[in-house]
Amino acid sequence: MIQQRATIQGEPAQPVIDPPPMVSSPSLQSPQERRPLMKTLKAVPGNLKRRWNRRSASEQPAASASPPPSLVWQYSQWLPPLQISDPAHAAMEAFDLSGVDALPVVDGSITVGYVTRSGMLAASGGLERWRSNPEEARSVLCSEALQPFPAVLPATLDVLEASRVFDQCSCPILPVMDDSSRLQGCLLASRLITSTAQPTTHPLTGGMATPFGVYLTAEGVSGGVGVWPLIAAGVSIGVRVVLAGYAGDWLQNTFDHARLLKLAPGVEELAFNLLRLLLILVFIRFSALAGYHAAEHQAVHTIEAREPLTIDRLRSKPRAHPRCGTNLMVVVALAGMLLDCVWSMRLTDPTSGEALLELGLILLFVLRVPIGGFVQQWFTTRPATDAQLQSGITAARQLLEKHAAEGQHDQPLWKYIWRMGIIQVGIGMAAVLLIAHGIEVLNESSYFLWFNSLWPPH
Repeated sequence: MIQQRATIQGEPAQPVIDPPPMVSSPSLQSPQERRPLMKTLKAVPGNLKRRWNRRSASEQPAASASPPPSLVWQYSQWLPPLQISDPAHAAMEAFDLSGVDALPVVDGSITVGYVTRSGMLAASGGLERWRSNPEEARSVLCSEALQPFPAVLPATLDVLEASRVFDQCSCPILPVMDDSSRLQGCLLASRLITSTAQPTTHPLTGGMATPFGVYLTAEGVSGGVGVWPLIAAGVSIGVRVVLAGYAGDWLQNTFDHARLLKLAPGVEELAFNLLRLLLILVFIRFSALAGYHAAEHQAVHTIEAREPLTIDRLRSKPRAHPRCGTNLMVVVALAGMLLDCVWSMRLTDPTSGEALLELGLILLFVLRVPIGGFVQQWFTTRPATDAQLQSGITAARQLLEKHAAEGQHDQPLWKYIWRMGIIQVGIGMAAVLLIAHGIEVLNESSYFLWFNSLWPPH
């Protein structure tokens, strides 16, 4: 009998018949919402008792306070689900690939229960049947070994309480849900057996923002949008670079003809290069790309914090990320402008610009993270909409599911490089720049001038 249904994509749970009880945790809140209460806390390792006394800031510094207890969502993990119609041999392969003995089962996108390795083996007739009649044993479906979840764990439940639930229901795996009854992953009983159990660690995650959604990657696996949206992201950035370049050239020519600026050699070029960079950033800021860029960073922050993947959690995370490629690209662009400025200055005075170059490069290196963070916060990201945040959640869940199935195995080097997404974005951007360059060459060619002479201006 199916007792609980919850969508794997984060939709509200759908109780069908006799829904399993949600274990209550009235005194436990998320780490951000926890109040300093006077109570005795039991730590899981070694069942040691610790007393956490409430004191004022003047009596006890915040740094000396004991850390909050580990919560269920810190130990939960995404496991590759089996379809209810999957045959036994597919289930056995999934057990081997994921390295666990119990996996959730879904009917479409609805979680309907779980199967275990031993249960699947028993439903298919045991080892003797696998040896004597393998074709018949392999054809047994997961639905024949399906078991309903006897309970649901809240994401903010203490792991000690979760251990008691596992003891009472004798179940190897339980679903973890947030306050809105959205599935956040599964908790395996085996993670709570040893006293050295540690919260599940997630892979080092990177990603890309596209005009059509979020793309995330880690250790040769990826989640979110595919190849064409990544190429579209490169096209979108390339178009903005070309438009900013044309606008900067037009303004510079206008000022030169009107003689409105009289700056030292190199300084004028530096000023207009900075203007071109500013125009590129402004164009990005007012595009959908900036919202998806923020959602990408907030999804990565949530994965790294091992927090439930919900819209509220993502929205509470910062839009800037210290590993964002914006940091490097902006610093490289500024360094190139500085080198161009010093080169122009040295054409008139070979001894000038050395001190400026050295000081500028040192400052760029020291301030690369603050500069990149400022540019991310005010130009390359903007507050994401719920739809954009949901795109980040979908990409994160797909990434974690694929990583559980594939990421722990060696991947070819080419797959690591390809799934970073940089090549696809570079292809789109290079295509736009090549087209723009071709138009400029055609515009300057004798054939184009002859073609224009056929229709002289009136």
